[in-house]
Amino acid sequence: MAHNTGLGFVASTVVITAALVLIVAAHYLTPIAPAMLFWSAYVLTRPFGANAGNTLSKTHDEGGLGLGTLGASGVLAALLVGLVVYQTLTSRRQTRELVPAGDDLAR
Repeated sequence: MAHNTGLGFVASTVVITAALVLIVAAHYLTPIAPAMLFWSAYVLTRPFGANAGNTLSKTHDEGGLGLGTLGASGVLAALLVGLVVYQTLTSRRQTRELVPAGDDLAR
């Protein structure tokens, strides 16, 4: 997409990100079937990953940010760890109260 359309890596990553954001918005704001939205997002994950990876790793002359493969891997690893930590700290634990056998009939 970056080469065929002439958008470059950054702009094509932004376009695919916008499409994914629209899918998320459609999930919450429209009655579109969840399966359709899932597969639409699923199909976009490969070009999103390729464009985002190229955006981070390619040189400035090629239209990227010039981090190289090690720098891009570091950024993605830090993002992954950060999101896992965030999810761990903000998730509410769900516990179920066990009802002794026979008590459920009285309620």
